Order: sequence, then C-alpha cells, then structure tokens
Amino acid sequence: MFNSIILKRIFYYLVISQLILIISCSNNQVDGLRQWKNSSGEVYLERTYKDGVLHGPWRSYYDNGQTWSEGNYENGKMNGLEKTYTPSGELAVESHWKRNQLFEKKIYWQVLPNSKSNYLLVSKEGYYTVRNGIPVKNDKNTPNNIIEKIYNREKEEFEYFIWKKGTKVQINEEN
Repeated sequence: MFNSIILKRIFYYLVISQLILIISCSNNQVDGLRQWKNSSGEVYLERTYKDGVLHGPWRSYYDNGQTWSEGNYENGKMNGLEKTYTPSGELAVESHWKRNQLFEKKIYWQVLPNSKSNYLLVSKEGYYTVRNGIPVKNDKNTPNNIIEKIYNREKEEFEYFIWKKGTKVQINEEN
C-alpha cells in the first residue's frame, strides 16, 4: 500500500475492526505523529515517528480520557522517563530507560493481576523495584502491596505474589 504513494506527504484514514488509524507518510515511511482512535473517534494511543522509526514522545489514554502512560523513544528505543498513571490520574510508576534498557523503576501504586483499574497504594514516596539496572530483591522490608510475577517452569505459567507485612503471599483466583 505504501509503495504506491506518489505524493511526498499524504494522510490515510483506515477503519479496521472499529480501529481508526491516522498515518502520516513521508518518502513511503511513517513520519510524525501517529494516532490510534477507537470507534467513537477518541484517541487512545499517540506515537511519534521519524523516517519510519519510533522517535519522540508517545502517550496512551484510559477510556475516561486520562493519560495512562507516557514516555519517549530515540531511534526506536525507549529512552528517558516513562510515567504510568492510575485511572484517576495519580502517578503509579516511574521508569527510567537508557537505550531500551530499564535502568530504574519506582512504584507508587500497583495494579492487581488480571485487572485494569484495581490499584493498590504501595508508597507515597515510591518503592524501587529496579535500581541501576539491577532488580531489587524483596525481603521483610518490602512494603505492602508490591506484586511479584514469577514464572513456574513446572506448571509453565506465571504465578503472582503480593507482599503483606514483610511476607510474600500467593495470589490466586479467590484473592
């Protein structure tokens, strides 16, 4: 489809299973701001491209219009500060990226597994789960509501644990 572009810059409007894409193209490559819209026409994802590569700010939105997350790409790689928010707009997570590698991750609020909106307060000051590129080992000093995701090789599935009063407790369907 893009190979047949004759003009240097053209906008396409595509409707694919209730998804509206706005694509700006330059020299047969995506360039500039690209927005994904739902069937109501509301933007739920914005990304910036340069010569077909993710480059610049991006932002995603909840259904209520609040910012879900935002960050930055440099030459196709996550770089700089990424922020994730609760549906009510409170800062949930700050992640610092260096050339697509997670360098630091600080959690304020954490969402329960298999939930998109059930957030639990971890710490008003934040709790580092990654420092200087190294995952922090949780122990008796781990704050309440930190959720760990661990892969169980025998069951070939992920298991979830939540820290409460310095103890790790498995989360199951009933919790």
